[in-house]
Amino acid sequence: MRLAVLVALSAGRSLEASAAPSRWPTTVDLDPDETVTSVRDGVSHTFRILDDEDGQPAIAYETMPFPTTSVDKRVNYAVRVRLKVDEQEVEVVARPFQYPIVAAGLRLYLDGTKEWLGTDDVYPVNIPKRLRLRFTAAGELWGPATVRFPIGEYRWCATTYYNTWLGVVPQGVETTYYHKGEDFGAVPDLLPVLAPEAGAITTNGTGVQTRSADGTFFWMAHMNAANIVVSAGEQAVAGQLLGLTGNRGNGNADPHCHYDLSWDGDEPGTFPFAADAYLRDYPDAGIPVAGGYQFMWAGDTLALDGRRSLARPGRTITGYRWILHDGTVVDGPTAALTPAEPGFFSQELRVFFDDGSEERGFTQVRAFERGAAGQLPISGFVYQHPVRGITPGSEVTIRHHAFVIGSYGRTIDFGDGSPVETVAGWQPVVSHRYAAPGLYTVTVRPAGDFAQILKTSVLVEGGGSGPNRPPVIAGPEARDWRCFAGRELVVSLSGFDPDGDPLDWSIARARLTWHCDHRPRWRGAVRTDGGLRW
Repeated sequence: MRLAVLVALSAGRSLEASAAPSRWPTTVDLDPDETVTSVRDGVSHTFRILDDEDGQPAIAYETMPFPTTSVDKRVNYAVRVRLKVDEQEVEVVARPFQYPIVAAGLRLYLDGTKEWLGTDDVYPVNIPKRLRLRFTAAGELWGPATVRFPIGEYRWCATTYYNTWLGVVPQGVETTYYHKGEDFGAVPDLLPVLAPEAGAITTNGTGVQTRSADGTFFWMAHMNAANIVVSAGEQAVAGQLLGLTGNRGNGNADPHCHYDLSWDGDEPGTFPFAADAYLRDYPDAGIPVAGGYQFMWAGDTLALDGRRSLARPGRTITGYRWILHDGTVVDGPTAALTPAEPGFFSQELRVFFDDGSEERGFTQVRAFERGAAGQLPISGFVYQHPVRGITPGSEVTIRHHAFVIGSYGRTIDFGDGSPVETVAGWQPVVSHRYAAPGLYTVTVRPAGDFAQILKTSVLVEGGGSGPNRPPVIAGPEARDWRCFAGRELVVSLSGFDPDGDPLDWSIARARLTWHCDHRPRWRGAVRTDGGLRW
């Protein structure tokens, strides 16, 4: 997310956050040398920051080199805090893609520290005390089960673009900030953006904000105005179509959908809510977490750790495998990476589950040259479309959006044994058709003096049901209904996901003018019996 949009979003954030609605996690703000008591569902819990061996608050940061504006600049990657929770000692960690832990009979999540959350010039979240912690009882959901994932036909790790809560936003040299909310990379104007929960639409333009009955705000940003199909003042239902993914306000180099939520000025860490909603709406065995963007000096060793990966409820993780950019294979949740040369390299994590399925995630590692400032943190992104519903013989497009490439040439290996293709241009798009079902790793290697290896995964599905099948959101007729003629439509489509949860997409008074040259244009209307007429 770029500066202009961030300033608008951060305006008006309050220092003192009101209590969250009861269906959300309870918030605890905590300073050293104090014990705070908080009550949830009639049960009192106490929280205290412990001291380290030197008598200082046990708050320890993990940092990474980031030689953009200066050689010595570093950025945060994690903060570890030792707490006493109801007389039990607990360590909590705030970092990108961190999920709540279970300890002391509670689910605990550390949003971050005052130093970390409040130091951004671009996007600060001010908190009144040193720490902001959230908790529920151990058996509770992390927020309501009614919340839907904000993008339809989506798949985790189908792009290299992910910004997450507390992750450093690495596109620029001059401006550095820690992200608040979640960014999901997506080809613009093609994937549906959905209402996370029922509520009133309060704004639109380059994004849509909804307000739930209890005062919770959801914000989906960077949509293109022509593709937004709702207006302020309307009422949305959970899963309703709001518009399409876009690239408004970000240039065309990093199209994505920004997602966050808040209540009374309090914006919580968003990854757990997004991850839970994703696993409710999509049947993947889990979410592989390889680490997000990570930074190091060339020649040093970075510890890669996949243990933040999640299994969906009812599944368990049975194994891990790292495939490093140099071809090294390491079985296990951790691996040591020592790149000899500067560059930008994707490291692949394969996570195996007890149902025999596999998910693949990637961490994008920037190895900096020693002794030089002004180094670009990352070099670009890889996108694909579609990301769901790909079957043998169907067309998949791979796109490389570059910041710096050194040369316009690059090779694309589709991971299925087919010939490697060479393409050129600023943002080339190449089409491919996979012959057989499977989970494939796509590798992009731009030419030039700056070493780059970028990876993403493509899921090609066979017939029938099984791991990674997309949810039936809008009925089989709607799977190809992506492009509309320039006319008004009034359509209501409903269905159920694999767990039986209802999902509802609606298009109300839509004036849809986008075009799609790679597939036929469909025209649709609603029959009086609720079906579709084509």
